[in-house]
Amino acid sequence: MLKTAVIILVVLLIPVLFIFAQDNASQISTEFASNAGAALPESFSQPHSEVEPAAYSTADTLTVLAAPDERAQAVSALSLHQGMMLLGRAANSAWIKVSLPGDLEGWVDAHFIRSNVPVDTLPFVW
Repeated sequence: MLKTAVIILVVLLIPVLFIFAQDNASQISTEFASNAGAALPESFSQPHSEVEPAAYSTADTLTVLAAPDERAQAVSALSLHQGMMLLGRAANSAWIKVSLPGDLEGWVDAHFIRSNVPVDTLPFVW
């Protein structure tokens, strides 16, 4: 129950934190969404070992799938700027495994998220 409450709190706060971080837009590359493996500027995140990997959706609607395959069954959908926790990545780093409130897990296309850590630092889970 406590874990769920913490995840919900973090997921709700992530979009707010990222919006404040975007006030420094001149420091954040607009190319990041198309290059999901790129590192974020130092001013955007803390050292990776101290940060729980999280992200938010950059798509108007981002489908969360049961597997890292565009033909997989949809398990949820995220709206623009909706937050998620990052659990790992597929071997090609094109898909990111995420955790959502309610103990829901699934996969999203890495090109449509902005994360607080480079996705290539996430562990391989597929």
